Amino acid sequence: MLPGSTFEPSAPAAASQARRVALIAGAVVAVIAIALVTMFLARGPSHAKKPSVTPAVSVATPPAVNPAAHKPAHTPAQQGTALAGQIASKLPVALASTALLRSGGDVYAVGGTGPDGKPVDGIWRIGLASGKVTSAGTFVEPLAAAGVARRGGVLYFAGGWTGTKLATAVLRWVPGQSPTLVARLPVALRGASAGFAGSVLYVTKGKATYAVDVRTGSVTSAAHAPSKLAGAGSNLAYLAQSLLASRG
Repeated sequence: MLPGSTFEPSAPAAASQARRVALIAGAVVAVIAIALVTMFLARGPSHAKKPSVTPAVSVATPPAVNPAAHKPAHTPAQQGTALAGQIASKLPVALASTALLRSGGDVYAVGGTGPDGKPVDGIWRIGLASGKVTSAGTFVEPLAAAGVARRGGVLYFAGGWTGTKLATAVLRWVPGQSPTLVARLPVALRGASAGFAGSVLYVTKGKATYAVDVRTGSVTSAAHAPSKLAGAGSNLAYLAQSLLASRG
């Protein structure tokens, strides 16, 4: 083309255009480079070693120890009480209302309240080894809720309820014999507590306490009974102790 033609740029114009193209290309390359660097930094080098992780050591926790599991299911006292309750269910009278006396391998139950709520005159023998309950005769009269205590293999009754009257008699009884009269209380008592201090039987009901000397038959009023009396206690405890003693 001829110089000065509009179809061919001049030398300065061509140089300016070349510089613009170079700048644009450099900018594009720079943008691409920055993008690649950013991506590389975000992802991290592919050959970077992963940090080692020490596996946690699993330690088994020992099971909790239950102290109750190492104890016997029942203590001897509890076993004796449970067995006494089973035997009591075989008696034809309420255990709390009868009078108990151990003699050899048996326990005798005298009188008590029958299923109809009335006193009875029966005597029953409880075999301590077998737990069997059998009839062993009759008492002198129906009697329940007497104050009862034991001394030297003898059973003592103080007062009680006959079904028709309140009793004043203090009676002595041993298995196989008829009861004998020891003394009479100044007043009739029902549901009294009784126990021995030596040869003196203390009978207490409410605020009234009487001291009965079972050797002489004398009866005197007392301010109170001694704190510890022998031959007393609940029938359930007495029967349980007798059962344990027979198996010891």
